[in-house]
Amino acid sequence: MAMKLINISFTLLAAMAIVGAANFQDDHIEDVEMQTSTVAEATTLPETPDEAEATTSLRGVSRFLYNHHKNIPLPSYTCDNFPRICRAKNSLGPDCCKKKCVDVKTDRYNCGICGYRCKYTEICCRGKCVNASFDKRHCGGCNQKCKKGDFCVLLVLAMLLTLTISTLSAIPGLEESFFEEENNDPNDETKSQLEKSTSLRGTSRFLASRAAVMTCDKQPRVCRVSGSGGPDCCKKKCVNTNTDRVNCGKCGKKCKYAEICCKGKCVNPRSDRKNCGGCNNRCKKGSSCAYGMCSYA
Repeated sequence: MAMKLINISFTLLAAMAIVGAANFQDDHIEDVEMQTSTVAEATTLPETPDEAEATTSLRGVSRFLYNHHKNIPLPSYTCDNFPRICRAKNSLGPDCCKKKCVDVKTDRYNCGICGYRCKYTEICCRGKCVNASFDKRHCGGCNQKCKKGDFCVLLVLAMLLTLTISTLSAIPGLEESFFEEENNDPNDETKSQLEKSTSLRGTSRFLASRAAVMTCDKQPRVCRVSGSGGPDCCKKKCVNTNTDRVNCGKCGKKCKYAEICCKGKCVNPRSDRKNCGGCNNRCKKGSSCAYGMCSYA
């Protein structure tokens, strides 16, 4: 009876040992397969940034790796190691330059090849540096061709030229309006006006003295002497109503900011064919005025 119990116990122990070994082998194989799949997922290139973030999650790894995942460095993806990154959706370009995805056809800092920079005034079109201000094939931007017979001029330069002409034409009127606001006292005469009053021919010695106050409203001949601001008198100032922006055509009539005064009329030199870019600058028959230039293309 005792021998039977011993044999039964040995049989049970042997069966338990066989089952435990089988379970251990299955667990070991499962862990190896999971680790292999994790490595494969880490080395597989993600097609989108969302997929790249998804690869950092430890799904399907063994319990040991899961418990120590904080100490495992995550894989970093750069186009020098994984060129296909630059061909993924939402990439900045299909080419890799210094670990960055770019498009060498349009990138000013990598135009044509990596590291080739265009000049400050140039842009990159089809892998070549061009000046969009004067290039007829890329006028103002890539692939914007001018029509046959036209030429390319940068719009900003034309506008700056027009504003400069308008500003230079408006300087005398602006100075006079400034003096009108600052010198409201009729007895407050500037040194230059006193010097002019001493050179008036035909006036008495009393009027020619430096102590006398000369204003055109009392002495209209002041505006007709050499060096006068103009033959017309407006608010005690000598002006030319034919060209003065503040007194255009008559005293007190001011032109708008973009207009100038030509022959006593306020005109826009950017679009007026008779005064294109300045007074009396007429465009030829059949041509138009745009941005202060005749036949602007």
